[in-house]
Amino acid sequence: MVFHTNGYWNITEDLQNKVSLMRKWILGPGHRETLNAKALLACIVWDSGNYSKAHNLQLQVLETRKDFLGQEDPDTLETMSNLALSFIVREEYGKAEELQLQVLSTKRNTLGPAHPITLETMENLALTYHYQKLYTKAGELQTKVLEAKKESLGPEHPETLQSMGNLALTFVGKMEYSKAEILQKEILETRKKIWGPGHPDTLRAKENLLGIWRSQ
Repeated sequence: MVFHTNGYWNITEDLQNKVSLMRKWILGPGHRETLNAKALLACIVWDSGNYSKAHNLQLQVLETRKDFLGQEDPDTLETMSNLALSFIVREEYGKAEELQLQVLSTKRNTLGPAHPITLETMENLALTYHYQKLYTKAGELQTKVLEAKKESLGPEHPETLQSMGNLALTFVGKMEYSKAEILQKEILETRKKIWGPGHPDTLRAKENLLGIWRSQ
């Protein structure tokens, strides 16, 4: 969508709202394409910075998708995840956690505990715990994610390293600096090996390690 990518939010929102209304009139309010159009409208409004309006649209999309598609439909779960992010921005962490736990339970049952989408959901929930300074809960989830990624992707994969960094940050929150340092050193050495000492990601890993030392 050209207007969207160029930042013309009002024009983009108006066009997408017309698409949403037209699909509702032609296909009905519960048709998947109608709901997809309204969900896209919510994303456009979110990107424009109007989080309150986007939040209300997400609530409407979620309730309609639950009614017409069911609780376990992938589109319903995606809306729940998006709405959880909205609750995090509003600092309503309890509501975000409730949604994420529901999504995680469903994805574990339908996709399996080690599926990449399940692991992503676990990481999102861990982030919610982190925001609440519930570092023990966050660390437990992040440890499981890290072990699963090491097994499926390998210890040097970028996603594995990202999960290691998340866990290191949680250790810092718990003031377990030695554990954080061990992980961050491993990240730094791996990035040096793969990308070289001057790569931006390597330099970022070095700065993160310096940050851990400064925190002690």
